[in-house]
Amino acid sequence: MKQFYLFSALLPLAIVLPLAFLSGQELTEPRVLGEKQAPAGGALRVAGAYQLTGEDEWKIKWIGTLIIRSEKPGEIVGYIDWIGAGGQCGREIIEGTFEIETRRLRFTGKEIEMENSIVRAVYQAELSPNLKVIGGKWNGYRNQGPGGVFKATRIELH
Repeated sequence: MKQFYLFSALLPLAIVLPLAFLSGQELTEPRVLGEKQAPAGGALRVAGAYQLTGEDEWKIKWIGTLIIRSEKPGEIVGYIDWIGAGGQCGREIIEGTFEIETRRLRFTGKEIEMENSIVRAVYQAELSPNLKVIGGKWNGYRNQGPGGVFKATRIELH
């Protein structure tokens, strides 16, 4: 039996599809499109989709979707679709590093798409031991805009 899952927290922010559906194989477990399975040996996975909440130094509350892909060991790429309480929004393209030993992430906004009052930022964060939550802070890139704190929880389909 083939199954199809479509999840969208904030259209069109996060679309989750099982890869088996695309290949015509039987589906046993849903996965995030583009996410690679954890390598043998228990290596940590950071790639996936996360529901994000945050607040900046100006007390503006933010929500969004963080998508992380691992292209090479230790490197991450992806994007954050941001929506601010004051109507700010946009997609921030990110790239950076993930240290498996410490579970630390460092990434930088490289570009803004669909910009409406958001700026690029520099992020420092840590992946929880259970691999489900990323918590951290951001600072405005080159001091443009306020800093803030965020929490991102992995989106899982059951």
